[in-house]
Amino acid sequence: MTPAQKSKFKGIGKSLIKVGLPTLGTALGGPAGGLIGAALGTILGVDAGDDTALDAAIASASPDTLVKLRELEAHVATAELSATENETNNLTARHAADMQSQSWLSQNIRPFVTVALLTFLFAYVTVSTVALFWHFIKAGVVDQNLNALITMFGLQIVTLLTTAIGFYFGFRGYENYKLGKPRDRE
Repeated sequence: MTPAQKSKFKGIGKSLIKVGLPTLGTALGGPAGGLIGAALGTILGVDAGDDTALDAAIASASPDTLVKLRELEAHVATAELSATENETNNLTARHAADMQSQSWLSQNIRPFVTVALLTFLFAYVTVSTVALFWHFIKAGVVDQNLNALITMFGLQIVTLLTTAIGFYFGFRGYENYKLGKPRDRE
């Protein structure tokens, strides 16, 4: 798809969103945009390469044509959902294979990466906060901004921890659910 076609389809996507087809309008700007544009041209009976004709046909679409467009949108939404589900299943299968491996590193890579990222992010937040605090000291406005600075630092750390722990335990729980492992209830 050429850049000119991509920008053209953005205008058509907006027209689709206006007539109540947001999934189709959004998907038109994605990787399957050319295929969806061709399907639109076929349903509307116009050349998919003529953005003016497509736009006019969408604006003046009959109720029967809108039903066909809604069916196309349902197929696109189903395909997107299927792709997301396949991606999640593949990730879960990789995690399960890691846990079945005999390698220590393979079994512990997620906690190791989580700890490494948390350490790096904590260091980054700390250094940037100290630099900001140093700037406030040099500017002579520490008293006015100290509470905001401490609050910002605390919230960044809480956000980092919540995200990391949520990812780690969330995927572990989903993995156990998919594998049918019972939960420990001690």
